[in-house]
Amino acid sequence: MADQTPALTPRPFSGAILHFEDEHVAIWEEIFPPGIPTAPHRHLRDYIAVSLTDVDLRIEPLPGEAPESATSIVGESLAHPLELRRSSRRGRVAHVAVTPQGAGHIAVNVADHEARMLIIEIKGSGAEKPAAARQQGNTP
Repeated sequence: MADQTPALTPRPFSGAILHFEDEHVAIWEEIFPPGIPTAPHRHLRDYIAVSLTDVDLRIEPLPGEAPESATSIVGESLAHPLELRRSSRRGRVAHVAVTPQGAGHIAVNVADHEARMLIIEIKGSGAEKPAAARQQGNTP
């Protein structure tokens, strides 16, 4: 059976606002109310995450997916694949590299306040990257 998990466009939960999109990037503002999980969704593109507030998210891989398929944050010492919490202070910027099959999960804001992030998706990256470029390690 084909995977029925939605991709990023349209955004899978109501707390996301598309601010800009062109042939290179899509820029989203994501708003996470406390305790409310996002709909199951799959990240198909690498992205830059900018914390607009302090953020404390619990990341739950989709059923049947190994934690290794979740995204990893470059330049930070996460105990990934076991680390399924994303905590950051306001103003932090991270590059998130997505595995070739994408990263399917649900995110839950476990803080007692609304969390906001700016997500800059890089088109033609991650699961969208052509297979030959992925094998050679080239960027499109």
